[in-house]
Amino acid sequence: MPTRFNNPDQAPGVALKRIPLRKAAVLFIATVCLCLCGLLYLQLEQSRRHDLSLAQVASSNLTRAMAQQAEDTFMKADLVLTSLVDWIQVDGFGQDMRPRLQQTFARRMLALDQLHGILLFDQKGQWVVTSFENLPRGTGVADREYFKYHQQNVSSVAHIGPAIRSRENGEWIIPVSKRVNDTYGHVVGDHCLAEVARALKSCCHRKADLAVRYGGEEFAVLLPDTDIHGAMTIAEQIRRSVIDKNITRTGSPNGYVTVSLGCYSFVPSGRDSMDVFVERADAALYQAKHSGRNRVATLSMAGGGEALMRSDR
Repeated sequence: MPTRFNNPDQAPGVALKRIPLRKAAVLFIATVCLCLCGLLYLQLEQSRRHDLSLAQVASSNLTRAMAQQAEDTFMKADLVLTSLVDWIQVDGFGQDMRPRLQQTFARRMLALDQLHGILLFDQKGQWVVTSFENLPRGTGVADREYFKYHQQNVSSVAHIGPAIRSRENGEWIIPVSKRVNDTYGHVVGDHCLAEVARALKSCCHRKADLAVRYGGEEFAVLLPDTDIHGAMTIAEQIRRSVIDKNITRTGSPNGYVTVSLGCYSFVPSGRDSMDVFVERADAALYQAKHSGRNRVATLSMAGGGEALMRSDR
């Protein structure tokens, strides 16, 4: 006959309820699935955060690279414009000079691929000389922001204007412009250059030292067997010599002519590029002008062999 067993842990009068096996299995599987889904979500979230972090790093690097490229381009454009402005302010841009200016503009364009064009305008905003073979047609640029800026500001610092569309081909360009102050005539300019040339020559004491006019208001001084310290010493002597001549110039903050000098020194290796040599010397000159003018700046190549001391030859 059936026997009833009493559970000591069960309260009297309460019957035990058992979960059916099928329901228990379903509950177990659902719990496991939820755990797996949670783990998968965590993995996906970690992967998303990792990918987002990598994207932020890549975006930051790209932004810095683009900013550096833009800064380098603006610096090179300013360097090109500075040399051209110095030249034009001395030699002018009369009819006899325009063919030569056009060829020079075109060469500078080829040397810097980022340039859209080099253009010279008169006081009314009309094209005078450009890097293109033919002058553009139209009403000029008197309505452009950069032209209005230079009408209202006499500063010789390069102006970087907002992006505009080219009226020739519709391309977006960023105008980098400088003001040309044609204050002096050719006679006064030639006299000024002659005095500066005498100052340079007086500081070249050795037979091997060579001072030549490089173009416009620029001169080049070649000092064989001279390290960067010797070159800076000679450059400072030249700067002081020009000041001592007290050449009057009303457009200068000091009222007289001053010079900016950039020094670069290297040990010849037989694989040297003249273009690189000139480019680095130009970069040192740009640094001197950008730092306030009337000063000496240097650009030395790290390493590259043993330094040379200035000799007495």
